[in-house]
Amino acid sequence: MPTELLLWIGFCVFLIAMLTLDLGVFHKESHVVSFKEAMIWSSVWIGLALIFNGGVFYFAGKEKGLEFLTGYLIEKSLSVGAVEDEKTGKLFTELEEDIEIDKKEVISEIRSLKGKLNKIENILAKK
Repeated sequence: MPTELLLWIGFCVFLIAMLTLDLGVFHKESHVVSFKEAMIWSSVWIGLALIFNGGVFYFAGKEKGLEFLTGYLIEKSLSVGAVEDEKTGKLFTELEEDIEIDKKEVISEIRSLKGKLNKIENILAKK
């Protein structure tokens, strides 16, 4: 069997095994992930990616290894950017809700002031 085919089979088996462990064993039940736990899992997955990158360097050469590393770093930075975008989106949603509440309060206050102004105008008109 060619080496390249064996590497692909090994990669697929390893990937399925890791996903099974991650989703089927370690995260069976839903829970709030702490910062510490997120950092540990991120370190595990980044470490595995770097080990894989070492295999790419070894079996496919320096150029392919650098291509993989570059692609991995770009994808990692884009995923961090997506998290930041999500947080920013939530922030803007909260701000919009606050503005809507403030707008309702301002409208209510304007109606109250209009009512008071009408009363004052009526009093002045009678004099």
